[in-house]
Amino acid sequence: KGATKSGRREHSDLYNLLNPKSGHQPALIFQRFIMLVIILDSLCYVLSTEPGLREFHSIFYVEEGVTSSIFLAEYIARLAVCMEKKCYARLGPIRGRWAFMISGPSLLDALATFPFFIELLLHRRILPTLTYLRVFRLLRITRTTSYSKAMDAVGRVFFFNREILQVAGLLGIYLVIITSILMYYLRPRGDDVNGLDNPSDFESIASTMVLSILMLTGQGGPSGQLPWYTQGVILLTGCFSVAMFAIPASMLTWGFEGEAARLG
Repeated sequence: KGATKSGRREHSDLYNLLNPKSGHQPALIFQRFIMLVIILDSLCYVLSTEPGLREFHSIFYVEEGVTSSIFLAEYIARLAVCMEKKCYARLGPIRGRWAFMISGPSLLDALATFPFFIELLLHRRILPTLTYLRVFRLLRITRTTSYSKAMDAVGRVFFFNREILQVAGLLGIYLVIITSILMYYLRPRGDDVNGLDNPSDFESIASTMVLSILMLTGQGGPSGQLPWYTQGVILLTGCFSVAMFAIPASMLTWGFEGEAARLG
């Protein structure tokens, strides 16, 4: 580790190996290895929930221990070389490493690494109750070179379209609130309640808000015989849902097309 003649700081081989944006062959091999470990671990996690495979519990437990140990070794290695980054080096060895540990990527690594060891220290001899945190390991794949570039492209699209997306989000909230209020005050009353499959859908604005979200997202709506005024609200909700999704979808499509043209 040192400085080149051009003034650029050289990094250690370990730093280059762990750098997700490195194009060196050892780094690419390491990234593929970690990706393979994550995929195999996710597969084992899914299989471990199958009732017919409970007899292989010990195998799944050992696999989780080996995978967690791999991630622990990587976490320690990243903690050791983090001071080679200027943003951490200028803070000193203690504050710099602390800043690294509370950064987003490092917290993600911690959630993917430490649950197994926490359960082990608590002397739990079953599959860790925190094992659902293994899902965070899937997010590690996005830190490889190719996926990192793709995620950067997605981030740029959302950044440059953030204003129209914010407006579309606010419109969606307004539509949910307005339609849920209309549905509550124009709910079936009297004998019309007997035609509903589930009258509790209209018992409060919070309940009608659930119906409104379901209808705006095309997931369903109230069932049964509805009076004409309630059907009118449902019809308006269906019309509003087209605009609610068409506006942000068209803007994102336009943004991704522009990003593809820029990268091409």
